[in-house]
Amino acid sequence: MAQALESVEPGENIEGIIEIAFQQGLHPVKGLELILKQYGMCRAITLFGMYGVAAKRTECMALITEALYNELADRRQGWRFRS
Repeated sequence: MAQALESVEPGENIEGIIEIAFQQGLHPVKGLELILKQYGMCRAITLFGMYGVAAKRTECMALITEALYNELADRRQGWRFRS
């Protein structure tokens, strides 16, 4: 079943899949990936903190860190620094 989750993409009625994948721990990394894509960084960090995923915790933290880095890098391109 965890393998079947690999092909799931965000969309309507995704909440049940996220619950099974992330909250129940069937495939926490994919579940967190879906949360990031569907709801954004704030919800992903909140849910990660609430559910304290034990399985694949390091991989989940790496996913959040990479997503945060990419978001900051994208926003930084529009910033102008003054000296």
